[in-house]
Amino acid sequence: MACLGLSGPNPTVLAAVEKAGGRCTGAEISANVPGLSLAAAEDELKALLARGGGRFEVCEDSSSHGGERVFYSFPADLRARVAQSQRKAACLDALDRVMPICAFAIRFSLGVFIFVSLAIIALVAVVVAVAALAALASSGGDSRHQRHLEFGGWSMDRMHAKLNRMIAMWNHAMCIYMCFGGGNPFFIPPILDPYYYAFTYGAWGNQSNWRRPRFGQGGFYRRRDWLQPWFHHEAPAASIGSSTSGSLPARLVDGHIRRDVPASSSAEGTNIVEAVFSFLFGDGPPQPGPLEHWRLLAALMRQSNGVVTGEMLTPYLAQPPPSPAAGLDVEDWTAWSQTCDASIIPVVEHFRGRPEATEDGSGLVYTFHELLGGAAARRLGVEEQPSEPVPRCLVEGEWQFSKRSSWELRCTLALGLLNLLGALWLMLATSPRGSVVRFLGRGVGLLLGLLTRWALLPYAVMFLLLPCLRAAWVFWSNRGVHARNEIREMHASRLEAAQQDGGAMNCHAVRAKLHHADRLRRTAKLKPSGPAASHAV
Repeated sequence: MACLGLSGPNPTVLAAVEKAGGRCTGAEISANVPGLSLAAAEDELKALLARGGGRFEVCEDSSSHGGERVFYSFPADLRARVAQSQRKAACLDALDRVMPICAFAIRFSLGVFIFVSLAIIALVAVVVAVAALAALASSGGDSRHQRHLEFGGWSMDRMHAKLNRMIAMWNHAMCIYMCFGGGNPFFIPPILDPYYYAFTYGAWGNQSNWRRPRFGQGGFYRRRDWLQPWFHHEAPAASIGSSTSGSLPARLVDGHIRRDVPASSSAEGTNIVEAVFSFLFGDGPPQPGPLEHWRLLAALMRQSNGVVTGEMLTPYLAQPPPSPAAGLDVEDWTAWSQTCDASIIPVVEHFRGRPEATEDGSGLVYTFHELLGGAAARRLGVEEQPSEPVPRCLVEGEWQFSKRSSWELRCTLALGLLNLLGALWLMLATSPRGSVVRFLGRGVGLLLGLLTRWALLPYAVMFLLLPCLRAAWVFWSNRGVHARNEIREMHASRLEAAQQDGGAMNCHAVRAKLHHADRLRRTAKLKPSGPAASHAV
């Protein structure tokens, strides 16, 4: 397949097209460029059409062009458009090399830093509490010194009583919650586990012989389902029409085949790392992906015996043309047919299709005989004899904010709020009159103040702001998904109206194309599965 990637188009072909005035046939280019076969010339011209914004044209009088009836028509600024396409391809190639590393670093740092932030806040709080208790003990209970050991106006005795009361309330609430079937969503150290307190001190503060029950959602110190979402996991690709439930489809992302990692749905426990990553970044794009989209198009062509029209391919395009006009007169049908032919040029170029004019010259049909046969099916990753027919149009999947349960998302949100409150406390504690400066020194307070102001507090705000922005982006993206699905449905309905015998009476050109494609299917010949099947995936 001719591809105008970073190498660029064939300069001799581009010069020959410009010399021909921007309108030529494959045979003319093959004759004017030494050593270029007809098939290679047509591939180069189709690549120029896809990148330069040209279109196919049908000539009624083919006697003066060696019997060729299909012309390649290019705009006057073809060279400028191709150059712009080359610059865009170079930028995308550079991003494709850099973005995976940058995305991994950003996702890893933002997803893991919340645990670092909470650890720093907890460590500072414990050190300040120990230093305050040591200072209180060394003061010998002096009431004058006692008044100076305050945190925002609260004395040490009052803070100690409040802390004991909060811990007792937490233990009682969690014991009641777990007795009614609730599960502990995160890894919890023994000192924060209510069943640890129930076993050691009793449920209500008295000694008890309670035994910590075994819940199916994890053990005491571990979580069985501990996967790291930033690692790459291989999964088998699914075929079009396959009913295999355990396989995941591969995706074609920037020219590289990638496979999605299934979201963990194990009932054995909740993964805190996966929950945080899903809360911040989601769980990947919806399906079907780009690779499955190309396979769906290939399956449609194989089902049609390698002969299709532009109207048949339009309902399956990733970016369909605007919805057809509501009118049913001849002009509306002709305009719709021309729009469909112009929008499927990238598909024709991708699968090395060949345009052919109808007998009356009113339209074009496209043949893809290289996609037929068992060898092509194996290369494409589709079933040779699919069990189900191809759907009437492509239906895009909606973006999801997260595939985790609502309980996991609420727990992650609580974790973010706790981190934000801790960062705000640390900001106040590192002020000139704060507890960190009072008990740990001015140097430590200055260092922790800079860390809080420039790292911990901005990250805490970002941790809660990023999902809000992503939720808005998901909402607007799904609006686009719905609009494209509706447009494809309208194209499919218009095609069905043209195929019906008692349908619209003004679609003579479209019906001529469909009848010509039916006649070609009866005489379609199998060709070896060559570059077209190889480049399909």
